[in-house]
Amino acid sequence: MSSGASLLALVAYLLTLVLAHDSWVMLLILGGCLVSLGEMVARPTGTAWALRIAPSGEASSYMSTFQLASFTPYALAPTLAALAVAHPAVVISILGALVAVGAVASSPLIRQAPLEVSAG
Repeated sequence: MSSGASLLALVAYLLTLVLAHDSWVMLLILGGCLVSLGEMVARPTGTAWALRIAPSGEASSYMSTFQLASFTPYALAPTLAALAVAHPAVVISILGALVAVGAVASSPLIRQAPLEVSAG
């Protein structure tokens, strides 16, 4: 989702929030706003990082892997949500294990190319 589309979605969420009357609807809309803001911040930074760590000539494979990792949760979320309702402890255990494996697997990449923040 581009930044412009995310901003448009954020404005739509906020307008709906003004018109919403139920508290659970407002909570859902605020969650959508938070996700939209997160996408607007994370996508450009993540894309730049994926291109930065890519060796010369392999940028396309790094970008495709980044995109696969970025959009896989959208495909898995409905199934995980249904499973979380039925068996919350199982879902939390599986996701915790995946986070631990991801942290261990990505640590060499983080040491190789730390993300530098420059002012301006």
